Amino acid sequence: MPRRCVRRCARRLRRSACARRWVEKTGLVRDGAWTRPGAALVFMGDYVDKGIDSRGVLDFVRNLTERFPDRVAAIT
Repeated sequence: MPRRCVRRCARRLRRSACARRWVEKTGLVRDGAWTRPGAALVFMGDYVDKGIDSRGVLDFVRNLTERFPDRVAAIT
């Protein structure tokens, strides 16, 4: 596989996992619990960009909105 194709695939993989990594880095959710009582999280669209795990990203966002409906909103 050409090097250029490998780099492009790697970028797509990183973008597809962006939402999950961002939530992990902020520490808003740990061990299935909301950690910051005064904080809220709003997803403002453009969740996927031709990533290889588009379904996984959408499932992740939906799961958060269902588990924490008073803390997480997804705007499309």
